Amino acid sequence: SYDFLYLGDSVFAVKYETYEHSNIFCIIDIDNGTVKEAGDTEYSWLYDVTNNWDYKYYNGIGNALISQDGITLLDVETHEETVYIDFDDCDINRFDAASLEIIDLQDGKVTLAGVILRNETSQMVFNYDAEIVVLQKCDTNPHVGEKILTAASFDELTYPMAEAIRLFNLNNEDAIIIMDPKYSYDVVSKDIIFDADMDDETYDLQVKAAFMNLLSIDLLANEGPDIILGTMEYDQLNDPAMMLDLSDCTEVEGVYENIMGFAKTGDKIYQVPVAVQL
Repeated sequence: SYDFLYLGDSVFAVKYETYEHSNIFCIIDIDNGTVKEAGDTEYSWLYDVTNNWDYKYYNGIGNALISQDGITLLDVETHEETVYIDFDDCDINRFDAASLEIIDLQDGKVTLAGVILRNETSQMVFNYDAEIVVLQKCDTNPHVGEKILTAASFDELTYPMAEAIRLFNLNNEDAIIIMDPKYSYDVVSKDIIFDADMDDETYDLQVKAAFMNLLSIDLLANEGPDIILGTMEYDQLNDPAMMLDLSDCTEVEGVYENIMGFAKTGDKIYQVPVAVQL
């Protein structure tokens, strides 16, 4: 099956991946019985839409996308994208949310549902969970007056990371964690040009290098995020000039020695694993 966008007047945009692995939109006009590539039509603007490949049409709602950041709507008349819900403002696991579909969207209430694959074990056993989430708008902001902590992640959050953020925000009365998209792959990669002679691996390495450069400069200038997620492989960050030693506030009782040993730089702990797969 193919996800599609509805453009009005019985016109649909269907996503299609070519044999050359390039993504194109096919414009299907039901009334006229025509099929054209979007670049040859008035709908060429679809290629300028951020994350255009992630949008899909929901009957009665319109064209929308769900990501770990929130729910965004696409207006096909103005070509504008509007953030309908920012998950920084919600009690929801962002990893779960990105796997769900919109069931109902009303003013002040959103219902999401779907099947979630939360983890894959080394024995190739897949664990699926069906979930329904209802987001109801609060009458007042429960986090008024709390300190805002910014978190950054180059890759998308794993389930344990997203759940740690959700539980912190739910239970901590002094601070709230929000995500800073500045350091995400999608944002950083916008400044890296994909050369025609470059393979995907080389491109990804250049994006990672740009991420490390941006993050290191900001941390050294004391302008970086408060929390960094998913950077255990970047041991160059394990420097007192950029990171705090978490040894005194990390509980290691009952944790395998080799796991915490892997996380240590000398006798310091700058990054703490939030989950381990055996």
